[in-house]
Amino acid sequence: AETTTMNALSQLSQIYLYETDATDEDMAEHMHAALEKVLSLIDKNHNNVPIVTLCVRALMAFTVSTDGGKNVNIEACNLVIVYEVVDYVVKAMNANPNSCELLRYSMKLLRNIDIASPDTANTKIVQACDFSGISRIIGSMYAHPQCKIIQDDGCALLLSLCNDDVSNRRMVDESFGVTAILIALDTFRSNESVQEHACGALQSLSKQENISEGILSNGGLKSLFVSLSEHVQCQSIARQACLTLYNLFLAKDRIGEKSEETKIDDVHIGALFVVLERYMESEDVISCVCYVLRQLAESEFNVEVMRRQQNAAMLLGRAAETYPASCKDLTDS
Repeated sequence: AETTTMNALSQLSQIYLYETDATDEDMAEHMHAALEKVLSLIDKNHNNVPIVTLCVRALMAFTVSTDGGKNVNIEACNLVIVYEVVDYVVKAMNANPNSCELLRYSMKLLRNIDIASPDTANTKIVQACDFSGISRIIGSMYAHPQCKIIQDDGCALLLSLCNDDVSNRRMVDESFGVTAILIALDTFRSNESVQEHACGALQSLSKQENISEGILSNGGLKSLFVSLSEHVQCQSIARQACLTLYNLFLAKDRIGEKSEETKIDDVHIGALFVVLERYMESEDVISCVCYVLRQLAESEFNVEVMRRQQNAAMLLGRAAETYPASCKDLTDS
């Protein structure tokens, strides 16, 4: 089986040796033949970790373009083939949940298919990944919390899967995905990529009222403030964190949890003022920050912390002048 797998891998690699005069039909014929061999081997050896890992690596040869932009990869296939590839890979992951190496390659394969999609709002990975796939991605994150690659690719996949897809958000929530994302956020605090993908996934999930309340009850408020304070110079992380904090404070208000009981220290409140200073041109972000500050100002403790921030009054005044509809009256305290 190993020899056959290596031959299939070689066949996949040979496709990239075609010159520009090779027809799409030529490449498709070789691609389909090689894919069938690899998928057949996964089916016959799904409990054999070395063979299945080699098969997944073979499939990865079709998720990285090496020809200067020519779209010769799984993403170029029709959706039926993508469904089949995702299905076999998820089954292999389910059969071998303790193999970090296999899961690492499998998550990277799924991530590569996702990245290759030209339409980020409706990627083929979103269409092809059902509840089994979502629960396996999350299960892999739980099984290997210290593996940065699995955590990063897992958060990135959940971000794509939850993007404008209410059904997938529900499935992620039902599979305890919120906790998995928060664990990744807390474990890899210094890793910008993990933080960006985790904050993005939480921002998408927090759009659902019941899920935002779940993020809140699982300590998401603190985790997001930490992420914001440590990566406030990264515009993407700052944006996602602030939008999520806004949704969480809306949830606090909705469930009747008093904001005056939420005490935030200098570092974390300071990060909100850094956002005001650095990203004043972004109306939605600044509006969210102003809402969060207004909620925090219900606590005298937080008001004193705000007063200690450098240029606080000036920044709040500028925000109120720039966006009066959402940022007025903040300087009163």
